Amino acid sequence: MPPPAPIRVIKNLRMCDDCHNAVKLIAKVIDRLIIVRDANRFHHFQDGYRTCTDHW
Repeated sequence: MPPPAPIRVIKNLRMCDDCHNAVKLIAKVIDRLIIVRDANRFHHFQDGYRTCTDHW
């Protein structure tokens, strides 16, 4: 994927706190938006922040 495009991940289980922290750090390191869709909601990670207000 080209760098400005967001990375989209779909999983069939809920995200745990460890997954949140890992994806948050990865988004900060690679400087890209990561959107994760789990069983209940969308989680957006960008610049080391989570826009899902820490719901997991």
